[in-house]
Amino acid sequence: MSKVQQRYVLTVALFFGITIAIAERSVMSMAITRMVEIPNLNVTSSSKEDKAICEAPHWAVNTSSGTTITDQAQQGVKYSWTQEQQGMILSSFFVGYILTQVPGGLLAQNFGGKYVLGLGITTSALCSISVPLAAQYGGLYGIIVLRILMGASQGPMFPALIQLLAIWIPPTERSFITSFVYSGTNIGTVIASYFSGIIMHHHSWEWVFYIFGTLAIVWFCVFCVFCFDSPSHHPYISTAERNYLLQELGQLRRHENQSTTPWRDMFTSKPVWALIIAKICGDFAYFVDNTTLPKYMNDVLHLSIRDVGAFNALPWILKTIVSFAFGYTLDRMVSKQKIRITTARKLAVFLASVFPGTFIILASYAGCEHVLVVVFFTTAITMHGFLAAGLSANSMDLSPNYSGVLISIANGAASMAGIFAPYVIGVMTPNAYLSQWRLVFWLTFVILCLKTTFFTIWGSGNVQPWNVNKNSPLIDNSPDEIK
Repeated sequence: MSKVQQRYVLTVALFFGITIAIAERSVMSMAITRMVEIPNLNVTSSSKEDKAICEAPHWAVNTSSGTTITDQAQQGVKYSWTQEQQGMILSSFFVGYILTQVPGGLLAQNFGGKYVLGLGITTSALCSISVPLAAQYGGLYGIIVLRILMGASQGPMFPALIQLLAIWIPPTERSFITSFVYSGTNIGTVIASYFSGIIMHHHSWEWVFYIFGTLAIVWFCVFCVFCFDSPSHHPYISTAERNYLLQELGQLRRHENQSTTPWRDMFTSKPVWALIIAKICGDFAYFVDNTTLPKYMNDVLHLSIRDVGAFNALPWILKTIVSFAFGYTLDRMVSKQKIRITTARKLAVFLASVFPGTFIILASYAGCEHVLVVVFFTTAITMHGFLAAGLSANSMDLSPNYSGVLISIANGAASMAGIFAPYVIGVMTPNAYLSQWRLVFWLTFVILCLKTTFFTIWGSGNVQPWNVNKNSPLIDNSPDEIK
């Protein structure tokens, strides 16, 4: 067992944990299209050029009966929720999510990330399994309350994850490994989209919540056995790997007399504010992609549930590939001193802003050309893959010692986008008209432009002075030559 590199064991475990957790939260975006009554397919606008909705594509038409596949296999209990109420359900997760970000970061910083992460994902699993009961006996508000609890249980997830990565992963491996772990957000969306579509085509929507909740509980049991908070606490790590990490990361054990979190220095730091603003803007685009595109494909394009699942999964697979390749490339360039970390982070953010924003606008003007719309949306989401090597690793660049708290602040602020995005979109698209959705995509484009502007001006990849002080000799792990 000692010959196995334990930081890679942790990396793989974190990847699967994030994958399952994201799938748990994302299945609602798919399931809600079958939990509610299907929108009226016969509504049209006065303008032929700007149809309110689209006819089902030719491949979704059952030639023998003349009906669309979209009309078939509708199983499970139905609810009469408006577009605004559906937006409330999708956004309620982030109400709880934002409340536990900073407390979760502090818990991970002081007590380690292992059980903060594991117990959070397990609690989320229990909430997922309870969704059908909450909908049946509590209705709209029962679902909202449960989604808030689910969000609260997943709030500490990324702060705990970042805390573990900061203690285990050397700077020269950080872009690729962070990209790999964070690709779980993409793979989780792929799994939630594709397999939810398959499951709901053959069974009722309730089953997606039972299945993904159970998977999370199984993952927690495995995670507890093989993963630990730090190299110094790991019983299986080899002496060679422990010495290597000690050399690359510095003091691995948290100092017992660690000073209090430097809140004032954090909130007066321009790079921190660049990270926070960029996270808010980037997460708005992410939530548009993740929580509302299935509704767009269902309500506007009128694709079948299987097609929605497949077409919504494809771009996240490609996004994962781009994330791996770009993260690996940046790590190689940084390790060979061909590019500075700050330049690498800014380049990643720029590419993940301009290309997605452009293609999402093109998709809205493709109208009801189903294939072209899918191609543009696929390209837009794929280009978001550059971001993992930018913002996702940036909190560890700025402050390895307080990275858990720092990412909790950034994620907490960014969760505001998760609260407002689905609700605002529901308000902006009361009739699910194409013209209404086009305004949503223009708003997304503007927000992405703000993201890259702020980060280009204020962003940094350097360790900040407040990361280490003379009274608390903690981790100082970024040699000047690679900053």
